[in-house]
Amino acid sequence: MDKVYAGAYATIVASAGPDAGYGLPGVGKTHRACSPSAVTGRGRGVVKLYSSLPPRELAVQESRWSTRGWTYQEAVLSPRCLYFTVHQIYFVCGTNESCEALVHPYKPPPPHEGYARNSFSNFKIPSRSPEGKLPARVWPMSKLAYHLSQYSMRQLSFEEDRLSAFCGLLSRSGLYSHYGVPFFPWTVSGLMETPEDINLAFARGLYWRPANHALKVQSRHKRHPCFPSWSWAGWGVEISCRSLAVPDGDSIDDIRCGTNFMIEWREREYDGEEAPLNLYTLAGPHPRSSNKILPELSPYLVIDAKVFQFRFNLGPVVQGVQDNYLVCSCHPNSVHPRELEFGHPLAHPLFHFPELSSDKTDMKNDKFCTTGWDCVLLYEMHVSAEQSSWQVQELLIVEWNQDIAYRVGTLTMRAPATVMMQLPWTRRRICLG
Repeated sequence: MDKVYAGAYATIVASAGPDAGYGLPGVGKTHRACSPSAVTGRGRGVVKLYSSLPPRELAVQESRWSTRGWTYQEAVLSPRCLYFTVHQIYFVCGTNESCEALVHPYKPPPPHEGYARNSFSNFKIPSRSPEGKLPARVWPMSKLAYHLSQYSMRQLSFEEDRLSAFCGLLSRSGLYSHYGVPFFPWTVSGLMETPEDINLAFARGLYWRPANHALKVQSRHKRHPCFPSWSWAGWGVEISCRSLAVPDGDSIDDIRCGTNFMIEWREREYDGEEAPLNLYTLAGPHPRSSNKILPELSPYLVIDAKVFQFRFNLGPVVQGVQDNYLVCSCHPNSVHPRELEFGHPLAHPLFHFPELSSDKTDMKNDKFCTTGWDCVLLYEMHVSAEQSSWQVQELLIVEWNQDIAYRVGTLTMRAPATVMMQLPWTRRRICLG
């Protein structure tokens, strides 16, 4: 459908009613809503007043159409849209928009993390090639991350369609992706020439978390077993790809990834032995295919990474607010197993458990606080502020089911490098499902 929308001259959007069978308001027997009006004055001084109609942004946001997954790329990819609403018809293209009647001037809130309530005012259609492909240069990572956040809160009748309804945008982004997780290159050019470049780009894509307005130490969300736990498509939650440890005004001086990602799909090597498939083989300078959506060979990742072990406790309540979260190293070789504690914003664990999970997923449960959680390092950064510098680590919190690890949260660690060096770790190869 993405090719249909991108190649169409204009798209008629039936944005009124509960479903597609409602019809187009103002056409046939489908009526529009009556505009409020009033009459004032007498004789020749009679004046009839009509209320202004809502702007397009508000009219569309009120519709059922704006909550559905398959309609998202309809709005983004169509060169021109005619929105039929219960109020009036709105016309939108890449450079202009108009409607049948005057509307009250409306300035939507600026787009920021946490404001993602279907802000169609941010849909700007970039220039296209004759084939309808969006050049990579007009799809910066922030743009794709924004669309991921917008789309992730949409509803679908069949959850197995969650990636299919978004693959049109992924294929036009110019970025590689695997199970919907984009490869976010660190370089401005977007080139990924070495295995380290590939691993860092994929690690940055794996760092997604619940969006700010859903931020809690612990929350439960619908788990979609048709997708792996490390993919945003496997969870019913609006996501954000922005790090909690790099606020506006700070600068990233260096970023490193010592983690190696492979796909648990066996291929025979030259010496006759079998080994997991390296991502560099599929997304390197000489990929096997020109399609940047990698084949879904297996939902399991083989990760060779640093693994830390932490215990999490809620910090003190300040003025009725849970202000910080204590993270203690519980590694058996830890120098300070009970004294090494960090408070918010130095450490911020975010658990997004499945709706049905084990009994240790209760923050008030002693088992939760005394159990050690394995945390897999994705990448680390050196961040500079005005008068200080920090080392930042982004990690995945995993829970084990036999010999398979499953993602249940993220952990952001921000502390001076001297403190980070005290944290013991082991290098392990784990299978993430």
